[in-house]
Amino acid sequence: MIGGSVQTNASLGDTLRPMMIVPYSSRGVARESAIGLAELARELAPGEPATIAVEVTADPIDGVVAGSAALRAAVIAEPGVPVVLVGECTLVPAILSGMLERQPGTCLIWVDAHGDLNTPETSPSGFIGGMPLAVLTGRCHPRWREAAGLAQSFPDELVALVGARDLDPGERELLDRTAMHEVATCAEAVAALPAGAPLYVHLDTDVLDPSEVPDAGFPAPGGWSVERFVSELEPLARSGRVVCLSVCPSAPAAVDAQIVRTLL
Repeated sequence: MIGGSVQTNASLGDTLRPMMIVPYSSRGVARESAIGLAELARELAPGEPATIAVEVTADPIDGVVAGSAALRAAVIAEPGVPVVLVGECTLVPAILSGMLERQPGTCLIWVDAHGDLNTPETSPSGFIGGMPLAVLTGRCHPRWREAAGLAQSFPDELVALVGARDLDPGERELLDRTAMHEVATCAEAVAALPAGAPLYVHLDTDVLDPSEVPDAGFPAPGGWSVERFVSELEPLARSGRVVCLSVCPSAPAAVDAQIVRTLL
């Protein structure tokens, strides 16, 4: 229930077990993604990670649509708190849908240098990895949203976007007229969302400055330091309300692991 107590018997600190990895990339670099995600998973928890396959298809929407049900089901079936390492933010709608099945009233905190709010009409490149937040809030690709298990659009007012600094004009226009919470810090995100609501946190570590993430696919100058990122996550860790975590890593595995451990 929105604003009610968080109904969970597990905490992120209990989730020191093999994690889920989804080495999907619509840009066709799934093998490299799998290697990087597995390395990060081993840095964070013992054992081999469980891999969920999402096929790279000629039309990338087809692959995401086909793979969403398996990812959603894995999130629902996870006995502890789901921690999912993803090759692309494209996969967030299915994770969110699984969490809403487990915990109705879950809110979304999205930490990213980018808005991921483009639609086919506003995207300069057509890259679907720049669209998942627009998809889950009902602005484009209903087939993708419905395949993820979101029969209805996720409410704007239950989304907090943190750290976004590289926005395309269409994303900027949308944020200026939406009920989404565009904030500078994670503490502000927690304060903006309904009190006591469970929180699904998605981290794209390209919110770091490019000096910290030399191999980021979409570098955006003016980002956070590693120390800033860690300090940003501390209020989330203290809240006791984080019921799911997904990470799209951009930094070297040791750096990403240092950041993610703040919440484990």
